[in-house]
Amino acid sequence: GLRTIGALAQLPLDALQAQFGANGRLLYQLARGGDDLPVGVTAAPPALARTARFAGPISSRALLEAALGRLAERLAAQLDAGGWAARAITVTLHLDDGPPWSGQRTLSAPTAERNKLKEAFLALSRMAALDTSVEALSLRISELAPTVVTQLELFAPASGQANQLDAALERLSARYASCFVRARLADSAAQLPERRVRFEPLARA
Repeated sequence: GLRTIGALAQLPLDALQAQFGANGRLLYQLARGGDDLPVGVTAAPPALARTARFAGPISSRALLEAALGRLAERLAAQLDAGGWAARAITVTLHLDDGPPWSGQRTLSAPTAERNKLKEAFLALSRMAALDTSVEALSLRISELAPTVVTQLELFAPASGQANQLDAALERLSARYASCFVRARLADSAAQLPERRVRFEPLARA
């Protein structure tokens, strides 16, 4: 017969314990705004970072951007493996003479695409004037967002099943070329299952 928190709060503790057991005490406290549970620790937002240290100070923009491209690809691979997309990026140049230069940019939309991330990092790094040599390069991705997952139908429409099957076979055969086989009916009257079906290597078109 309890319909509101107020009605629950009006009941005595022994009545709630008699009705709900150990949970009755918890209900009694919560209805009155009490909670003995400790406050949970706020989780730090996830971030990814990579650093490249050069054998010696460099002043070539081409060498710097080549190293930046490699770091960006590694970060993109981490994003893809973790199911994340980047919202903000940071480039830090550790200079041979003077304090490090750092630039940050918030992307217009979260992305995990390698080319887009690489271009964003390159554009940000080009804002730095290389008046002195660079000893190390650091890239950081912060404000990660979960990758958007597309909800697919469990059973595809009959009109598109053939195309989806061909696409799936193409992906599988490309990845498992040496062990992907096709099952064919050999003898439907055979008593042993291994004689009814014959497995053949899948020939790619």
